[in-house]
Amino acid sequence: MCPRHSLNNERGVGMTARAGWLTALLAATMFPNAGFAAAQAASTEAEQLRLVIAAEKSSYQASEIPTTQYPSSKEAVISVSGEIRNISQQDQWFYVVESTGTPTYHLTGPTGKPVEIAYVIADPDFPSKEDFVLIKAGTSLPKRFEVRFWTGEAVAPGIYTLSVAWRVGQNYYLDTERGAVRRVDVNAWTGTLDSNEVKIEVR
Repeated sequence: MCPRHSLNNERGVGMTARAGWLTALLAATMFPNAGFAAAQAASTEAEQLRLVIAAEKSSYQASEIPTTQYPSSKEAVISVSGEIRNISQQDQWFYVVESTGTPTYHLTGPTGKPVEIAYVIADPDFPSKEDFVLIKAGTSLPKRFEVRFWTGEAVAPGIYTLSVAWRVGQNYYLDTERGAVRRVDVNAWTGTLDSNEVKIEVR
């Protein structure tokens, strides 16, 4: 099958304008460090956030599913709503930017075999303060996912099973005000959110 090579830049800001003067800083900060590893380990000890998903439609006619035809295959899209629930007793900061490969969608087709996901290549800007959202204790952050998958020439009828895994490892942003570049650490949640499974019927 033909991989998809489209580019999605959510904020419309490329990396070229600031790449020259931020390259050195990014080289040192974009990789996990000891502090991140410790934070990730701590986040898995007790469940603090939970990802819950629901199919916007639990049953489709095959003709109702949006598709795009490529030279060697067809790409279909199923929309899923969800929410990130803070089930802890404390407010939690959360990095909300999605990028290539995260969230990761696990889709099983009617035959019981995995269906190949068609990921959109994302090009997020440098992390900023606005990329972190505070999820207060006992509240939820709504999300919506478009699950794109390769179908061959047609969407096969049957039952599809979907789950989402969202790995979050970002716990800092870059403060570039007043011409300076400064890394600001955030006490943000890090770890992997594994959702529930949903069943979607294609008739």
